[in-house]
Amino acid sequence: MIHDFDRVIDRRRTESSKWHTYLPDVLPLWVADMDFRSPEPVIRALRERVEHGVFGYGVEQSEFYEVFLDRLQTRYGWRVSPEAILVIPGVIPGFNLAARALTTAGDGLLLQTPVYPPIRRVPGNVGLTSDEMELERQPDGRYAIDFERFEAAIGERTRMFLLCNPHNPV
Repeated sequence: MIHDFDRVIDRRRTESSKWHTYLPDVLPLWVADMDFRSPEPVIRALRERVEHGVFGYGVEQSEFYEVFLDRLQTRYGWRVSPEAILVIPGVIPGFNLAARALTTAGDGLLLQTPVYPPIRRVPGNVGLTSDEMELERQPDGRYAIDFERFEAAIGERTRMFLLCNPHNPV
């Protein structure tokens, strides 16, 4: 399938958080929100569903688990049972749910900065302290972990390290 990546689509009046937040002369590049038209097969499938006219609760599709588990196995060599997979509504709720499940109020959560802003809010959302370690900027503009600083950032109450990978926004 060939896709037209040269077509410019104006999204400024579409309630897009990316384009609604800033002045017209700002080109926002802060969120993984693409400005390309969706592929025709996706649009066609959505149209078919919309034309049905009834939008009730759906059931989990076994094909999702098959494709996802196959990807984990072929790409990473990781065998996972379907029962180990929990579908959540997004990555941001996932950060918060993981922190809530694995820590106790007052524990420390280690973060590396700069980091995706919603990750910085996790400690406050779930009653944790924030233990932060700044990544080291290299001469070529890339960031790296200084492992001595990383170990020094681990506090007495640090119980969790939340890794953002690939590291967003760097």
